[in-house]
Amino acid sequence: METGWTTAPVATLVENHRAFLKYLERRVSDRVLAEDILQEAFAKVLARPEQIPSDNEALVPWFYRTLRNAMIDQFRRRGAADR
Repeated sequence: METGWTTAPVATLVENHRAFLKYLERRVSDRVLAEDILQEAFAKVLARPEQIPSDNEALVPWFYRTLRNAMIDQFRRRGAADR
């Protein structure tokens, strides 16, 4: 079965899980929300492996941008739900 991604990028992301979570927690001030955003971002990456950078050195900065965008999306959704 072809998955479209190799384990190396996923392993790199998993190795940095704690740093990603801290990054999110500092910005959203809520551990549960940070975990939700991180889980959602991981799921999106695994669902679209063709978007993962082929350069392993670019992977972590790319994922931080993905997390930033996921935070923005989360706040937009919450803002729309509050209106």
